[in-house]
Amino acid sequence: MSERLTRITAGGLAFLVACCLTACTSMLPTAKGGDAEDGGGSGPTSTVLPTVTPAPTLSAVPPDETSVAPRVVKNKNDGHLLAVTATTSGKDDVVTFRFSKGAIPGHTVRYVDALRRDDDDVIMLDGSAALTVTFTNSIPGKTGVIPRKVATNDSFDLPMIRQILLAKNLGGTLVFGIGVSTQAPFTVTTQGDSLMVTIPHTS
Repeated sequence: MSERLTRITAGGLAFLVACCLTACTSMLPTAKGGDAEDGGGSGPTSTVLPTVTPAPTLSAVPPDETSVAPRVVKNKNDGHLLAVTATTSGKDDVVTFRFSKGAIPGHTVRYVDALRRDDDDVIMLDGSAALTVTFTNSIPGKTGVIPRKVATNDSFDLPMIRQILLAKNLGGTLVFGIGVSTQAPFTVTTQGDSLMVTIPHTS
């Protein structure tokens, strides 16, 4: 009798252990990469970033030349930026930077791989190409307060210009990013107290 009871008890314990193991296994989380049957194991899906056209590796050309190459103008003028606007016509889009007293400061206009506030802060603009306009010795307005007519983060539904964003306002340097629908040649011209970046329509 004692021997039979011992065998029954041992068998019951074994059965209970097996049930517990089965239940615990079924509660474990399954891998998100997929089963072996469907060729899983691909891991988590990466975030898809907007397409950005690489910047052209070209030397600077004269400002009024129609090209995708950079433009660089150096001077010691102090700039007080009063307005930044975007307009369009039947053949091109124009971003206009208007300064006070007719003094247009030194500037660089160029396509970049991506707009950056610093090395670790990348800003994605609307459009597939990023054009930057950098002014030296400049502040917004006459006292450093950004005027209402300066576009600081505005979107546009124009053929070429999709966004204007003020990326940097520090130590006399102003950096604007222009999101362009597609990388296209442009010109940089001045008229009185205004600097115009003109991008002809591509279609």
